[in-house]
Amino acid sequence: MMKTRYHPLVDGDTEGTDKRPLFMTEDEAAARDNHSYYLEEMIPRFYQLRRGSKKAAIGWEGFRVHCPRCGAVMDRISSGKGNRQLPMYMCRACIKERKV
Repeated sequence: MMKTRYHPLVDGDTEGTDKRPLFMTEDEAAARDNHSYYLEEMIPRFYQLRRGSKKAAIGWEGFRVHCPRCGAVMDRISSGKGNRQLPMYMCRACIKERKV
């Protein structure tokens, strides 16, 4: 059984819309308490955007989130509904790699 993985996000540009994963941890509290946003990976290659404890300068709507595995920009596969439910992402490049 796979443990849930958390990937804290850091800004990849000066506007704060390009988000890149920093590292992987299995400690959600570390990701949540020290970052504005992080990804939760419960299913391999599918990532739920989560809001951390630090105040974010901008909202998540315009984010370009990069894949923790390959670095490609991921596709948003669900819509976010306010502050409680944020979007889910998947990486097309990693999904194609898995099927080959």
